[in-house]
Amino acid sequence: TYSYVSIAAQTPAPGDSDSEGVLHRATEAYRYKQTHKVVQAFAGAYYEDHIKPVADPYMDWVSASTSSFWDRVKEKMDHDGSDIYRLC
Repeated sequence: TYSYVSIAAQTPAPGDSDSEGVLHRATEAYRYKQTHKVVQAFAGAYYEDHIKPVADPYMDWVSASTSSFWDRVKEKMDHDGSDIYRLC
């Protein structure tokens, strides 16, 4: 018989052998860890195969557009002969 403290922690009744319970909990923990690894690997592979090829061109476009915008702003400031620090 067990007195349950929580789902994760179980305290065996005095005098009971808990070797089977420990083995069972260890097996369940191992299965959970293995399942977690498989799900994580699947999610990573799915991302690499399906999401990244679609998202990367958009990320590149945004990066190039932002850089281009700031290059134009800097060029405009240089051509006007104005200095941004004089405004402060």
